[in-house]
Amino acid sequence: MADIEQMFYRFLVTEDHRDFLRFFWYRNSDPNEELIEYRMKVHVFGNTPSPAVAMYGLQKTVENADDDVKSYVYRNFYVDDGITSVPNSSEAVKLLKKTQSVLYEEGKIRLNKIASNSLDVIIHFPMEDLGKNLNSIDIDSKVVLGYLNNRSRRFYNYVSNRVSIIHQRSKSEQWNYVSTGNNPADIGTRPGKSVQEVMDKWSSGPNKPNISLDEDFSLIDPDSDKEIKPVVKKTSVQQFIADRFVKFSTWYSLVCAFRLLRRRCLHKKDKDGTFPKESVEESHETELFILRSSQRLSFKEEINCLKDSTPLPRKSALVQLNPFLDKDGILRVGGRLSQSPLPINQKHPIIIDRKSHAAILLVRHYHEKVQHQGRVFTEGALRSHGFWIIGAKKIINSVLHKCVICRKLRRPPSQQIMADLPADRVVPSPPFTIVGVDVFGPWNIVARTTRGGLAHSKRWAVLFSCLTSRAIHIEVIEELSKSRPVKKCMSTNGAKWTFNPPHASHMAGSWERMIGIARKILDALLLNTKTKELTHEVLCTFMCEVTAIMNSRPICPISTDPEDPVIISPSMLLTQKDFSVDLMRVDFHNIKDMYVSQWKHVQYLSNMFWKRWRDEYLQSLQVRRKWQNNQPDLKTGDVVLMRDPTVHRGQWPLGLVTRVFPSQNDGKVRTVEVRILRDGKRVTFVRPITELVLLID
Repeated sequence: MADIEQMFYRFLVTEDHRDFLRFFWYRNSDPNEELIEYRMKVHVFGNTPSPAVAMYGLQKTVENADDDVKSYVYRNFYVDDGITSVPNSSEAVKLLKKTQSVLYEEGKIRLNKIASNSLDVIIHFPMEDLGKNLNSIDIDSKVVLGYLNNRSRRFYNYVSNRVSIIHQRSKSEQWNYVSTGNNPADIGTRPGKSVQEVMDKWSSGPNKPNISLDEDFSLIDPDSDKEIKPVVKKTSVQQFIADRFVKFSTWYSLVCAFRLLRRRCLHKKDKDGTFPKESVEESHETELFILRSSQRLSFKEEINCLKDSTPLPRKSALVQLNPFLDKDGILRVGGRLSQSPLPINQKHPIIIDRKSHAAILLVRHYHEKVQHQGRVFTEGALRSHGFWIIGAKKIINSVLHKCVICRKLRRPPSQQIMADLPADRVVPSPPFTIVGVDVFGPWNIVARTTRGGLAHSKRWAVLFSCLTSRAIHIEVIEELSKSRPVKKCMSTNGAKWTFNPPHASHMAGSWERMIGIARKILDALLLNTKTKELTHEVLCTFMCEVTAIMNSRPICPISTDPEDPVIISPSMLLTQKDFSVDLMRVDFHNIKDMYVSQWKHVQYLSNMFWKRWRDEYLQSLQVRRKWQNNQPDLKTGDVVLMRDPTVHRGQWPLGLVTRVFPSQNDGKVRTVEVRILRDGKRVTFVRPITELVLLID
């Protein structure tokens, strides 16, 4: 059931008919003023044509609406009252809301005073849309009536929300019980009832003797009802206001919030609706209130002992401090400096428990005051401002370790335990089967032109380092973009390339060290050369000598045993020669014997090399000289600082880890993909973790 609000006033009278609705009334509705003539612009109650005009206007408003709305307005409205019946509550809600929408949009007509015998219909409409004169509502569910009259148990969300809405819009006393057999809402569904009997029951409602008016409705089997929360016996726990401190991340915000709260509680607004101006004393009092609340939570037993003038417990952390309560109820260090001329805050500092949130906020506050310096600076600032934190070193170290600014300023780059050597380094193979390649240089070269002049150019060197035998080979190239001989050689032999991440020279340490050695030897050769100008041929000759010297280096520790004079070196495997044995002194009877002896000598040298390579060289690689411990892996979503050697550390870009590359051997992450902003655009880089500083994980 629903009603049109001020239905007659919704429709205007045409201007040429308004003279028929003239009347006298006081000017400005003031009885002391003169009577003047007024005209009604809208239709009024009591005028004979008003109902007909209103009905016509109402039907005209919905003539373009959906069929269900038109049928409801055309067939179920008598002037401003509409009443109908639908199969279920969802259809009723849908019909009423659609009708409300159409009437308001097309004619600014408001449909209100909604009433229904279904709870599901009533709870879908705001209080101002419901009927104001609902004295009683009859339903046939004692379970629902138990919900509405309950005052002792709690419900789950679905029932709780609906009961709350019903209590907002009606009183539990308005709800009565009618048996299912006498419920008019169900009579239309029962067989054997005449139309007249159904209409009589619907129009008159249930018989009063069948309605329970004074019955006390309680919950039906609350222990098994799934909509009712089980009773949980709770022990009363005192709620300390200090527990609320964890919602704040800075000391300043905590003090400001409680200062505002205290002002609203202790002060009244001025006539202009504002509070009095804040004072320094208010901030000081608020800080004392916060500290006092924190102390009551942390040192409740000690405070009670001091109030009762009894000794502190032996196990108390405050025994050595001889604490006392000052006039403000603040727990302070008694100590032994009471006769000193120091200020009270230094003579008797305020005691703070390191486990309290107030201690964390204070450490953060004074750590920022000293511009993110170390523990000594921070602890000194705390002590000089009158705070004695129990176990200060531990809490200060914890706060500094988590400080993002400190990480940005001083935290070292990430690292991970040194990986195991790959199979390429520990499995014997022919020389230069698996190599590490790098380019170094350049060197300035001069060449004579056809006209007798000098042409200047640059040369670079490509170093190939065998990963098993540790032998090297150096090629001189004329440009970095491409080197035709090297490129042709690599493509002809079907070389397979595996690239290290950029800025990851430590992942190529085995041949990066070879470049360092080659540079030192070459520097010595260039120092001894008589000419200042270096030609291409001279550089190539020098590179051959560098290669020979490096390939003759020992790759195992040199033995001091006089019976073991042989030194194992890459050249032993490459040349198959050992200068400690002179084959020419052997007396060969014929050429065949010489060939057989040479083959045996070569085979002997090869076997010696690989045996000592396995027994001595490989064993020397066992030790991890750095990066010896497992570290937590970087993860997707971590915020990092990406190292850039061209700018100051404070200008290193912030990045977000978007992808990780776990190692195939141990699953540890040593390379990640990082996204940064550069010139307002998102740019992605692949970097080793040694180039990243973890800020937030």
